[in-house]
Amino acid sequence: MAPEAVDGLAIAEAVRQGPGEVQRKFGLTPGMADRLVRWLTDEESRLFELETLVVEDALQVELRVDGGDYRRLDRLSVGQRATALLLLLLAQERRPLVLDQPEDDLDNRFVYEDVVAMLRAEKGRRQIIAATHANIPVLGDAELIVALEAGDGRARAVHRASLDEVGMRDIVKRVMEGGPEAFRRRFEKYGGL
Repeated sequence: MAPEAVDGLAIAEAVRQGPGEVQRKFGLTPGMADRLVRWLTDEESRLFELETLVVEDALQVELRVDGGDYRRLDRLSVGQRATALLLLLLAQERRPLVLDQPEDDLDNRFVYEDVVAMLRAEKGRRQIIAATHANIPVLGDAELIVALEAGDGRARAVHRASLDEVGMRDIVKRVMEGGPEAFRRRFEKYGGL
């Protein structure tokens, strides 16, 4: 996002103040500023059109890849696109966020080093609901985990508790990717459990 977008009204206001203001505000040479002011004020309709011009909003999402150049969304891999969109969603503070298997299209390193850290930073500030097979709830220090069991085309809750409860830890070790290793990594990184 450009912090200070220039619209027609801002240009018209500078033009009304004269070439010096146009030069200062928009970085034009004195000659260019003078020609622009003369052209816009020669016919009042030009200045009016400029003041009433409505510019369509445009959105371009880019992701900096491996510390190199920024790439547009349409030039990214599926995983990189998912990364860029997840970062946008996480930037919308204080809104509830529902994630359906965020690990599916994301690089494992990004999930465990970045996504989990961002989710932990949001703890207590917003509600995040994540359906996942990965160890995101363990490393992200989930407040509540609901273990589901699928059958007959439906899911049912078989247990719900925090990681502090031994029974939930046993279910997580058995069902989630990472199992006991996830708890070891959590302990090494954050302590506890």
